[in-house]
Amino acid sequence: MTQAEKEVENGKEKEKDRDKEKEKEQQRGVKRPIAPAAIAEPLQEQIQSNFVIVIHPGSRTVRIGRATDTVPITIPHVIARRHKQSGQPRYEDTWLLRDGLNKPESNEQRQNGLKMVDQAIWSKKMSNGMRRTPVSAEQARAYNCQIRPAVLDSSSRVKWTNTSHHPAYLVGDEAVYVNPSDCYNVHWPVVRGQLNVHSGSGGSLTAVLADLETIWSHVIQKHLDIPLKDLKYYRS
Repeated sequence: MTQAEKEVENGKEKEKDRDKEKEKEQQRGVKRPIAPAAIAEPLQEQIQSNFVIVIHPGSRTVRIGRATDTVPITIPHVIARRHKQSGQPRYEDTWLLRDGLNKPESNEQRQNGLKMVDQAIWSKKMSNGMRRTPVSAEQARAYNCQIRPAVLDSSSRVKWTNTSHHPAYLVGDEAVYVNPSDCYNVHWPVVRGQLNVHSGSGGSLTAVLADLETIWSHVIQKHLDIPLKDLKYYRS
């Protein structure tokens, strides 16, 4: 190897050494990311099932119970509030009546619906496989005129809720069977899955929410035996 070749080879080795030194300097100059200190997760509070209240508010009924209850308490989702002033007109939320049933064409639609139901009934076979013999409306009317009406026993009549002690409100079945002659307004706070907000008596959002609070509180206190002051220990 000539002197020139040796010098070239030495130059290459020095170049490699310089590259290695640069790599080492770069490695020393790079800051490694500092891993954040592990933060201990807070221990989740253990919730006992018997301290969980489940509320299922429906349009007609409300179901309330503890999470451990096999069957919840089920009552009509209705409240009757006593009139604040004597002589106040009675108000009751409509139950089955829907908007649009009193239009001029409503009667014709009802008659058509009754005919469809009548045809469906007569088209069904009896238990012995025979078809029913169609009976005209005149025949049914003539038969009914020959039948003496049965007199119902007085005990089978509707038993109205006793309001002699003048309670400020009635909830559930007691509200359903409040006598129309008594001084109470009847409100269903939920209708067709929505809050029953309307322009009538007790139809404001504040009044509807107050009705819900009163109904649910009544069930929780009376049927679940949970004082309202202890609700802070429960979850829903």
